[in-house]
Amino acid sequence: MAWNTLEISFVSLKRPLLIISALSLFINISLTISHDIPAPSIHDEFGYLLTADTFASGRITNPTHPFKEHFEAHHIFWEPTYQAKYPPAQGFFLALGQVFTGLPIVGVWLSFALGCCALFWMMRSIVDEKWALLVTLLVLTNPTLIEYWGNTYWGGAVAMLGGSLFFGALFRLLKDISLQNSIIYGLGLFILANSRPAEGLFVVVGTIPILLYIFFRDSNYKRVTTHRNFIVPIVSISLLLIAWILFYNYRLTGDMLKWYYLQSTYDPGFHSPTVTYSFRIIRFWTFFIGPILSISILGLVVGLFHRIQSDWPILFAIILSLLLVHLSAAMTPGWPHYIAPITCIIFSCVAYGLSRFDDFKIKGESLGKISSAIVALVLVLQIIGLVDKLLSEEPYTWNKYRQDVISDLKKKEGKDLVFVHYSPNHNPHQDWVYNKADIDHAEVIWARDLGREKNSQLVEYYKDRNVWGVQPDVNPPKLQRLKTITTDLLSQ
Repeated sequence: MAWNTLEISFVSLKRPLLIISALSLFINISLTISHDIPAPSIHDEFGYLLTADTFASGRITNPTHPFKEHFEAHHIFWEPTYQAKYPPAQGFFLALGQVFTGLPIVGVWLSFALGCCALFWMMRSIVDEKWALLVTLLVLTNPTLIEYWGNTYWGGAVAMLGGSLFFGALFRLLKDISLQNSIIYGLGLFILANSRPAEGLFVVVGTIPILLYIFFRDSNYKRVTTHRNFIVPIVSISLLLIAWILFYNYRLTGDMLKWYYLQSTYDPGFHSPTVTYSFRIIRFWTFFIGPILSISILGLVVGLFHRIQSDWPILFAIILSLLLVHLSAAMTPGWPHYIAPITCIIFSCVAYGLSRFDDFKIKGESLGKISSAIVALVLVLQIIGLVDKLLSEEPYTWNKYRQDVISDLKKKEGKDLVFVHYSPNHNPHQDWVYNKADIDHAEVIWARDLGREKNSQLVEYYKDRNVWGVQPDVNPPKLQRLKTITTDLLSQ
């Protein structure tokens, strides 16, 4: 009976989900056709790509390399294994793209499309289909959001997917304690723990009062169906999640209780620029909502005031989300993907607020047209922004030079070893030395210039490779074939 309900629910959602998926893929593919496949530039992106390459190779982690000193990179650890310190969910989606198409970016597109579909599904637990679809379209056409979460390897969409499944199932459990809602809740929990563990833990712990309310309301705890459809699946998935985390810790660190994220990694001696708390708050606001959509807050406040008895879970989620925003702005660099788990709450507030304008009347006339005008205006502005991005030429940045070097070397005969020689004033945010999971069999290997003696040992180890040197800080970066390791390039 429960699964028949799920089937009917899916059929009713099928058309909008197809629209959302198709539009998401169309926009992302169009951006790629216009600007080429994105080249990683942020340290985190290279880390996620390493995890993806590891998973795509059928491994959870990699053995330590005997010449690891040449390959050290930010956010990458080498002892007791070689892997990135980041949670595995983003790497998993990138690996899907790599395995099935050869392009990790396809995994990003997949996660973004699924995240938007889950966002729509979550909002349907709060507002009607019209507003859920319209606000999802606002997300899909947001140039900044889709470029950041849909066209880089940095993440955001996976945590949005997890948060949307988690909250969507939680709100549905308040109305119907069903097996499928509990399983979807557990799936969202699993994704959150493997994408944004700290923020996910905050969200999960913060919503425990709602779970307790569901369990004890109307003596639900006395019913066998509650235990079968609610307690058993959630506890089972939670235990499976704990087992997976312990296993992943053990494989990466050798200790089940040592969190992989805390492994010691290479420190290039720099820190992110310090920005103020207010700057981070403003960055969150402009990224997700902006000035025009902020008008929806009026409808949100008035709507909750009049419907607090039935809509208190929404208010509860809002308070929890505001606390997470505060903590993220106060304790972290405050990048928008840090609070991706509550993306669904943010846009649900927009949808709820806009939908409540239908209840406002002046001289008997509904103000619903105002909300429609707001959506239309934002859609037009965002589509103009997307078209501008499609037609504009992107600057030729350092990461594209690096990608061009890789492409040029792959066209040449044989495999290559490239020594990277930085100038004393090199920008550590622009690190060229990131490698594949299986370094010894990679077509191109990047190595730090550590002086003639150590470089010579590495060249001897890779005696079958063409040896090159690159100077990233020369404009344009200079790639030079090294006939002997004593060339002056590596001593400048």
